[in-house]
Amino acid sequence: MASEPGRVELVRDAIVVRLRRTVAVLLERMIWSLAGLSAALVVGVTAFWRSRTPGGFHDRETYGMDASVHVRYAVVSLAFAAYFGATCATGLETAGIVGLALYALIAVFYATSFLQGAPDE
Repeated sequence: MASEPGRVELVRDAIVVRLRRTVAVLLERMIWSLAGLSAALVVGVTAFWRSRTPGGFHDRETYGMDASVHVRYAVVSLAFAAYFGATCATGLETAGIVGLALYALIAVFYATSFLQGAPDE
């Protein structure tokens, strides 16, 4: 039966369709964790980079953002990146959404703490 013309192609096409559907469902479940992972990495790298620079007037004087505060934000971002990586690996969609909501608050607080004075520098 497997040697019938067209049978092999039908089976192969069915397998490909099933794999594509499985990949699409996994990607749909992991999208929040992937978004959180990318945001955590971007903010973490930015925080680490900002810890290496002296900062402007608003960073140091107005908001009290010295190098150690930037390092703390980098460490928190790294911890969240590990969390989002774990939720991707386990496929926990709800945990990724909740983690992203919490991390979005942290990222917004960090971004607004030194971006307020950025045009003045």
